[in-house]
Amino acid sequence: MPDLNGNKTKPVSELSELVQSAGIPSINQIITEAGEDLVDRIYFTIATFFTHRRESNHSYARHVVDPMIRDRVWESMEYYNSDATNTVLAIHDNGENIGKTLPGARIINLWDGLIFGGDFEIAGNFMTDYNNQIIKAARKEGAATRDKLGEEIRIDDVIQDMDSVRHLLISNSNIAQEAALERVDYEYHNFLVALDRTDIPDEDKLYVRDLVQKWSNALELARGNFFSETELKEDAVKKIDDLAKSIQSNAEVGEYHFFDDDGSVAYHAAKEASYRFYAWRIARFDRHREARGVTALDGSELRGAKKGDSSDNIRTPKSDNFTDLARLSLKGSIYLSAEEGYHQESGKYNSTLKGKNEARQLEFFKSQLIYRTIADAVGVGMHIDSSFDNSKAWVATQFAGLNETFGEKFMKHSIDMLRKDPNAYAVRGSGAIIEGPEAENLLAGYNLLLKQYSNGNLLEKIKGAFGKTTSNLRSSAASLMF
Repeated sequence: MPDLNGNKTKPVSELSELVQSAGIPSINQIITEAGEDLVDRIYFTIATFFTHRRESNHSYARHVVDPMIRDRVWESMEYYNSDATNTVLAIHDNGENIGKTLPGARIINLWDGLIFGGDFEIAGNFMTDYNNQIIKAARKEGAATRDKLGEEIRIDDVIQDMDSVRHLLISNSNIAQEAALERVDYEYHNFLVALDRTDIPDEDKLYVRDLVQKWSNALELARGNFFSETELKEDAVKKIDDLAKSIQSNAEVGEYHFFDDDGSVAYHAAKEASYRFYAWRIARFDRHREARGVTALDGSELRGAKKGDSSDNIRTPKSDNFTDLARLSLKGSIYLSAEEGYHQESGKYNSTLKGKNEARQLEFFKSQLIYRTIADAVGVGMHIDSSFDNSKAWVATQFAGLNETFGEKFMKHSIDMLRKDPNAYAVRGSGAIIEGPEAENLLAGYNLLLKQYSNGNLLEKIKGAFGKTTSNLRSSAASLMF
């Protein structure tokens, strides 16, 4: 599965490879590799994202299918996904990637609910990062900062920008909702054309056509249930007010050296705070008013889907651009912090099967975060440009923070896992990040960096090169993410 630089990430299975190449599997192949219960959800994912691809040329459908089937295909995995978790995975990005706008996301999540049940409309709304939509609109169209330089912007300006785009978030709401549904129509048209040319049994084609017809019927039902502008306005006002309070309380503006918001440290801080708020809501799903009465899934199953999504994002990033890699790492760390905070509040993991399953899912997620940091640290400097010094500082301080974040015991477990099964992690082959085709390069890099960290040489080198304390470096490094 080549990425932008020609590297390879180990696919989860042959089914995964087929989805990556825009192929359509037979029913038997899905049953053989993933199980009969996933047939409809895998076809739903392939059809709904049939033409969608990431910058790295990874099929978007593959991003959804892999975390659905990984626990079954990789027999060494100790956790499992429940039916509800796999359903949330099937819809988790629909609001953002198909809906695009706040009205579009709301109608797409309603459509998901018409197909899978109303509780999954609620789950879809939790998984949709509306905060990001608000911040993006504020940065692009906000009145308060229109004539200000990046360094002149303050957090209060960001809040004013958010307030000034309330009407823009819901403008032309019926058009935005129809456009979102038409995107699905477009995918289904292309999927059905490809289905006719696919070499799978005719009875499979008939079955899949019936599924697509059912999902298309749900699109028509959604068209008859557009959200009113009044309802969307109330929703937008509440979302903006809640986000503004969170940013006002939690945004930390630091001395940053690298960002992609025209030099605005305030907007960087607001983005980070907004994602913390988003992650906090997911981790505490059961405690929110919107989740009352939900019976088709519980908080552990929604969190399982989020960990599956985040783990796959880290395994197969959308690009090899340093800023994208850094953003992935920060978002992963933020969600990890949110979920571990929740479990500390609720008395850690309980002894039930669900509790143990959550702990194992979280361990796999941590392993992917560790892999991402090590892989980037080994290959630091792959982009020799203006970001080189900043990227070097970031990967070094991130690695130094691994022991602090995960603890020595987990780190030793992680390196043991690498030794036993190097390919269990998202190993990249020859190319710009790691020279050489096998995971031994990653393991060697890990050992080298671990040794430097253990005897203090790495931190001293960093502090000497940048004239900063370690804590300041960690703070400055965080700015590289958004």
